[in-house]
Amino acid sequence: MSRLATLALFGALFATPALAQKAKGTKYTRNPDVKVDVKLSERTKPQPKTATEHEPLVTSELALSIEGLRGKFTAEQEQLLRNLIADTPDTEVDEKADLLFR
Repeated sequence: MSRLATLALFGALFATPALAQKAKGTKYTRNPDVKVDVKLSERTKPQPKTATEHEPLVTSELALSIEGLRGKFTAEQEQLLRNLIADTPDTEVDEKADLLFR
């Protein structure tokens, strides 16, 4: 095929979708803003909110005392891990790496 014929073929293929489009005015005339009146039954109505004040489950003093207790356990765990790291031989690479990571 010659170059001119190939160019004409591609031009016709690309122009076809442009010709297939509709004219300016559309025939769709329905109103898309439809209001639907919905009646709620007792089961579908939202429950009314009650005005109750909730007291915090954990007060600031309780939170600080819990954190203080955690400090004792954390120090014990840290000392146990240090002892385990010291007792683990260097030939046990995987186990020693796991202990050092913790």
